[in-house]
Amino acid sequence: MEFDPFTFWSDFFSNATRDQKRMADALGLASEGFSTLQDITRFWQRIWGIEKVRSGSPNPLKMFSGLFPFPMMGFSSAMGMVPLHEHLSLVGKYEEMKERVAAHEETIQHLKLLLNSKGCERKELQTGFQDLMKSQVDSFFTLMRGMQLFPYK
Repeated sequence: MEFDPFTFWSDFFSNATRDQKRMADALGLASEGFSTLQDITRFWQRIWGIEKVRSGSPNPLKMFSGLFPFPMMGFSSAMGMVPLHEHLSLVGKYEEMKERVAAHEETIQHLKLLLNSKGCERKELQTGFQDLMKSQVDSFFTLMRGMQLFPYK
């Protein structure tokens, strides 16, 4: 087989211009955004130059969509995307939680002020709680030592 440089270069440049036009069409479609599985399929068909589905063969789009009940949600979640309505609901929940935290912090500050105004210092409460826990631990160990006197059968 003989190499013809003129044929090679003419084929090369004609394929390059055809592929460039095909990519421009596909990128134009991509810039509009994908809302359905058909949009994604159309995008890949334009990139690879597959314009029509052969007649008589099963439609691959229908076959694929029959396999998965929610193909766009599956694709979106696989890509790490969250639907807008879910994002907005999470933002709303976040704002509600922020308000609740602020209210709880305000209540805590109010209770601290109330304790300080009644003369109950935090140090006194801590020492009282520690004394209570120490007496409970001592009682528990006394009980355990008493149980050791009885042999197990």
